[in-house]
Amino acid sequence: MPDRIVVINPNSTEAVTQAIDEAMAPLRLTGGPEIVCRTLREGPPGVESQRDADSVIAPLCRAIAAEDAEAAAFVIACFSTPAFIRRAKSPGNRSSASPNAAS
Repeated sequence: MPDRIVVINPNSTEAVTQAIDEAMAPLRLTGGPEIVCRTLREGPPGVESQRDADSVIAPLCRAIAAEDAEAAAFVIACFSTPAFIRRAKSPGNRSSASPNAAS
């Protein structure tokens, strides 16, 4: 088992990383691996489209390479909003609303 698990927020919004870090609290067990959360500073403010998702691939690879691969497992984590997914899949959707907008 790795000594450290690195959870990477693929966007550059520090508040999202903080929320992910807080969500990890119940998983931080005595004797378990250290769980650290990182912000992908090169990422967009939010990963809201396929273009955004594609744009974080190279920066994520660099961020992972910069960590000690021998001692870490990696998790790419982000929050998603089902309303955004519904809008994105809707055939007549022309809205560019953010995933936090009301449906």
